[in-house]
Amino acid sequence: MKVKVLGMQLKFFLTLVISFILSFLLVVVINKICIISKPNVQNYRASTYYLQNITAELISDLNNTSKNLDDYKKVLIKYELNNSKYNLHFTILDGNNIIYNSYPQNVSFNFNKAYGDTLKNFRTQNLNGYYNFAYKIPLEIGNKIMEIRLTAVPINYKQDASTLSDLTSAVIFLIFVIIIFYLLTLPRMAYINKICKGLNTIAKGNLDFKIEKKGRDELSNIAEYINHMSAELQNKIYKERELEDSKQQLITNVAHDIRSPLTSIIGFLELVQSKNYKSEEEMNRYVEISLRKAETMKSLTNDLFMFTKLNSKDLKFNFTTICFNDFIYQMIDEFEPDFDEHFLKFSSDIISEKLFVNVDIAMFMRAIQNLFSNALKYSLQPSEVKVSLTKENNNAIFSISNMCENINESNINMLFERFYRADESRFNPDNSSGLGLSITQNIITKHKGTIDVKYNDGIICFSVTMKTNKI
Repeated sequence: MKVKVLGMQLKFFLTLVISFILSFLLVVVINKICIISKPNVQNYRASTYYLQNITAELISDLNNTSKNLDDYKKVLIKYELNNSKYNLHFTILDGNNIIYNSYPQNVSFNFNKAYGDTLKNFRTQNLNGYYNFAYKIPLEIGNKIMEIRLTAVPINYKQDASTLSDLTSAVIFLIFVIIIFYLLTLPRMAYINKICKGLNTIAKGNLDFKIEKKGRDELSNIAEYINHMSAELQNKIYKERELEDSKQQLITNVAHDIRSPLTSIIGFLELVQSKNYKSEEEMNRYVEISLRKAETMKSLTNDLFMFTKLNSKDLKFNFTTICFNDFIYQMIDEFEPDFDEHFLKFSSDIISEKLFVNVDIAMFMRAIQNLFSNALKYSLQPSEVKVSLTKENNNAIFSISNMCENINESNINMLFERFYRADESRFNPDNSSGLGLSITQNIITKHKGTIDVKYNDGIICFSVTMKTNKI
């Protein structure tokens, strides 16, 4: 049994997930390459953001402190200790006079320039150059407004080293996703295109074309269904052509079989009409021959009508349950006078158990009558015709066998072909249409039964198998 490994939806979902993962890894690799290729590029964004927050916290703590210099100093010393890695230092100025200075010596850089750079850097996200952090905080001591100058040294953290910007990384990531997804789905899309081309080829009439089956998913199923559809369509077209040829053959053969008796009828009736006969007895013989030929034509047309009817889609069977035993006895009684006339004797072996079958009586009678008629026409005279009815499992098996002229065993099953005769001749001395056994087989098949024929040592045996019903 063929198992579908992954459906198309799951495959495309997994392909999309793989595309995202690979794209993410590629962006990470590109960022690593940027860091390695530009080791001296600095970025102080993180430390600037941290110092900005420290400054805001300091202002808040100073505002909550009593307005005296000693308390202010305690707060400033605490911040210096906690942030020593940034070299955080404070200077308190009263005008130009230094009231407090945490530096061991005076500041060596231009404070005002540093203050301007700091305010500028507060508004940017890309801090690639070193600068001195400086900030001014107003301070009230007593009744005077003084100023605290805060200085610090921003740190270049490793995670702040030069990488792609967020926007650039996102764009590159999406581009990679699209490219990878396209490359991963390219084989399946090519296969879809191949299926479309195959459909186009089949649509143009090349029903021998087969689409290669790849994988085990919906696409491979589609290819299999298309190939199956193409084969079925080709088979249907072949059968339609065969049926058309059969119709032509049917018309030709029936016309040939009707022409001979019709020609005889016309010939004898013309003799009677022109009174070209020697006596009344001769005239009556001409009329009798014409009637026999007319009966032949009637039999031919009846067989043709039945054959056509059986091949009609509108044909409906009226099934009823009958006793197969009584049915066979009725057939024997019906044909026994004719068999006696042709020096043929019945030998019956019919099971005592009553076997019931579900049949359309008229149709089933026609099928069995054809088998009896076939035995009557082709049995060697004198000889014995054996009839039997047995039971095997839940099946009733009716058989009729008779002695006949030698038949080619290789062609024995062709007896069920329409118009086939054992002598393979179109000369028809037995007034047979060649449709009888074909009609019988068709009727038995429509009853969901089977019919077989065997030939051995000059004896031909037809066997009909039907399912039995319980009453």
